Amino acid sequence: MELSEFGDGWEGDRNRLRCSFYAVLDGALSIVSNDGVETHTLCKHQFAFVFGDQYLVSNTVRDAYEPCRGIRGSFELSMGAMTIGKNLMPPLLVSRRDEFGLSQQIQLLECEMSKPVHCGRAVVTSMITTLLLSTLSDAVEQGDQSAMLLQVAGDEHLGPAIALMHESPGDAWSLERLANESGLSRTRFSERFQSTIGRSAFAYLRELRLSKASILLTTTSMTVCEIATEVGYSSESAFSSAFQEHFNETPGRYRQSYRVAGGSAAG
Repeated sequence: MELSEFGDGWEGDRNRLRCSFYAVLDGALSIVSNDGVETHTLCKHQFAFVFGDQYLVSNTVRDAYEPCRGIRGSFELSMGAMTIGKNLMPPLLVSRRDEFGLSQQIQLLECEMSKPVHCGRAVVTSMITTLLLSTLSDAVEQGDQSAMLLQVAGDEHLGPAIALMHESPGDAWSLERLANESGLSRTRFSERFQSTIGRSAFAYLRELRLSKASILLTTTSMTVCEIATEVGYSSESAFSSAFQEHFNETPGRYRQSYRVAGGSAAG
């Protein structure tokens, strides 16, 4: 984390694998979607968590440039065995302007960041974690479906089964195996999964496999065939067809587009 001056033309980094945090101390910043549309404006003492690369925080698209001062940083989520958490994070969490005590929290964070040595960053980490959890809770209360998925991690039946799918999406999962892991019958597991998450277990698994494939395409030199096998597809053609249907481009073009945009996939 660092205190920053966001100059005219400044843009944050898109990173598929990390979470970025931005807090505005003075001025304003824009949050822009991949198609260039400004979706939110961060004003004084507001903050945002950006997960993955669907959104960009910028000081370039506002009608009149304002000098902006704030806090920024990035980190990796570490949630132990429950890797489900970081995979289900909403792509964007923005604090509400009217949230009680928000100004005080950001001011305390600024004060801690301004110290020459701030307790090995332990205090800052604790404060950022508190902001993240409170914003997630608020998003759930507001009906954010992406945030609500995080509640599944605590479901005594679905949580363990979904965590295992996230740990090993390429395994040959069957409905019977998933139901056994959940401690439910196949019928009850299917009904509970559909009603809680809004899609079938295998539709969810398909999305999970393709999401992992997109990361492997942009962060490794694995061939498309190797990635297909890694994420559980029996053939490269079946994988390529599913990938194109989901992302509207072939795996090869997806990897090339990422490189052209400044990504760093090897080979």
